[in-house]
Parts: sequence; C-alpha cells; structure tokens
Amino acid sequence: MDFYGGIRPTIGKLALDFGTWYYYYPSGQCFGPAVGPASCPTLGGGASVAPALPNGNTVKQDLSFIEFYGKATYTVNDNWAFGGQIWGAPVFGKGMAGVLNSGASGIYYTGNLTYTAPSNFIPHNVGMYVSADVGYWQLGTTDAFYGTAAFPAGVQLPSYLTWDAGIGFTWKIFTLDLRYYQTNLSAAQCNVFTSAQTATPGASTLGGVNPTGNGSNWCGADFVAKLSVAFGLSALK
Repeated sequence: MDFYGGIRPTIGKLALDFGTWYYYYPSGQCFGPAVGPASCPTLGGGASVAPALPNGNTVKQDLSFIEFYGKATYTVNDNWAFGGQIWGAPVFGKGMAGVLNSGASGIYYTGNLTYTAPSNFIPHNVGMYVSADVGYWQLGTTDAFYGTAAFPAGVQLPSYLTWDAGIGFTWKIFTLDLRYYQTNLSAAQCNVFTSAQTATPGASTLGGVNPTGNGSNWCGADFVAKLSVAFGLSALK
C-alpha cells in the first residue's frame, strides 16, 4: 500500500513537484537464522519466529519505508518536454531505516524526455506520446540483520542503472502506456537486493556479499502495459 502527498508549484513552463511517499508492507514474515545478527524476534522459548528460507536468504518482517522526492519538468513547446527527479530514502530512527527498511540509505536520480504528437496525428481525438527515462539508484550498506560471515556488520547493496522507453495513447480520461523496463543488475546482485524466495543457486558469491551464490530473475527486463483513468471531482457528479 502506497501513501503519498506533496505540492506542485509551477513557474511558467517549469512544473515542480515536492513530496513524500510511504511504502507500507503489512503482514510480513521474518526469515532468518535462529542465532546471530540476522535472527528473527524470539518467542517465549527463545526459538526463532521463522527459519531461513529454503534457499538460505533472509528477510525482515517489516519492509516498510519512506522516501522524499523532488521533480522538475520543463515544457519546451506543445511537443517536447524534459525533466529530472531525485528520490531519497533516509536512515534515521524507527520506520525510517532506508530502502526496504534494510538499514541502507538510497538516493535515486533520473532524467526523462517526452515527445507528444500533434493533436491531429491520430484521428478521433486520440493523443499519442513517446517517452524514455534513465536513472541511477545509489544504495548504501545494510544493517547487521543482512550481514554475512565476510561482512557481519552489513553488506553493501548494489547500486545500479535503470531505464525504460515506451509509447502511450490518450483518449478523454483514459491513458494506455506500453513500456519496456531494464536494469544492469546481475542475477547475483538482484538476489542481494531482493532476498527473493524464488532465487536459485548458481550465481556468483560476489566476494562474500552473496554467500549462498543464489541468483534471482526478479530484476530482469520486462514489458508493462498500464491503463489509467484520471478525473476531477466534477466527473463524479
């Protein structure tokens, strides 16, 4: 569940957006070894609430975290617009312990370019645009829960590039966006970042950062089709 809010001031052709986004993951389950820094909260008998996953990965029960963001979009003319964004997940106190509550801070930078076709390019009042984004997520070091024998105090999460490109069609209050996404994360790096329960052995140990040698396909390329509806309160009458 995502909760967000902010303000959107405009200065001529420059549109700004500042706010906060909270990612809430309810009803999670902890998986970790019975003893050591990564142990889950204990029950009355001292036993771990849950063992490690069968593939050896560990993950906290609570993955909720908060991000602050700033966005800027400059509209050159009716057809071209470009912009940039910066997102930050801080580490200070309970509930604000970095990306996915891992103890690792994260700063995400991204730039984008959008071309909107002339209004008469497609008949029947159908609009069209193409756009592309490229970004970099700079990640820090986790807390001891995700520590390994080689790095007991925590592991460095892999920073990575991400990009997407797509085409969209608009009609009245509807928008259909067709988009391809990709990152440069390897399967082993993806396992470190996600602790995926579906990860399988055979990847690199990354010098002790990924001791199980697991690899995950959660970070691979993918195609996403999104249909959205936007309307004001007047449309509810």
